[in-house]
Amino acid sequence: MATNQTEEQNSPRMKYSRPCLSKMITIQSENTIQIMDNLVNQTMSSLYTIEVILNFMGNETVTDEANETVSKFLKGKVKQFDDEIKSLKKKCDDLDVDVDDFNFSYSLPRSYDYKIYSPLCSTFLKLVLKYDQIVMLVDTLWVNDEMSRKARKDYFYKHQQHMRNISRRMINVSRQAYFAAKSTGNEKEVQEALQEVSLDKELTNSVINNQDFKLAGDDEAEAIAKAEAIEAEEQTA
Repeated sequence: MATNQTEEQNSPRMKYSRPCLSKMITIQSENTIQIMDNLVNQTMSSLYTIEVILNFMGNETVTDEANETVSKFLKGKVKQFDDEIKSLKKKCDDLDVDVDDFNFSYSLPRSYDYKIYSPLCSTFLKLVLKYDQIVMLVDTLWVNDEMSRKARKDYFYKHQQHMRNISRRMINVSRQAYFAAKSTGNEKEVQEALQEVSLDKELTNSVINNQDFKLAGDDEAEAIAKAEAIEAEEQTA
């Protein structure tokens, strides 16, 4: 069996050939493209962090339970989005809006390539694609004049915040997992493994160094939330 002696001699840690799925996904809507650009790499890095760290925990029962908790949470969100897609499709049917209208399209869809090392990341990408389906159905209703501009805007804002909350939860779980792993005495090995698979070095370093991390677009989202709160207060005054 051939071996890479230089790598074995220079590497402080034994590396292994991990399974990897190469996947390209195409996103249609601008709303979901913003999610891709602002949240996905950070969330995928967090999920990789959770998966990598669990391999260092040394307790199979704890590892399996932690992995199952995260997996169940993400699959629950996929189910929630599936239910919403069914509801929107029914609304389209009730309003005689053709959801399979081949004349409906987006002007600038975008494709993304990923190397997926974790089942958790596969599930999260499914969730993003479900989100894009929801956006497309809302846009279909809006273009057919069956949803107001304000209702569309409010719908998108609510769901973007939902996706942000999911991302923040995964980041927080990855932090908790990292600090749990430190107690096993494998801190250096964990750090090297995280840097190896990270999609977002800034996020990974913030987890390792216990620093605050803001998702892209957080400042804008906070400003919008404050403006809407002020507007609501003025209307009730």
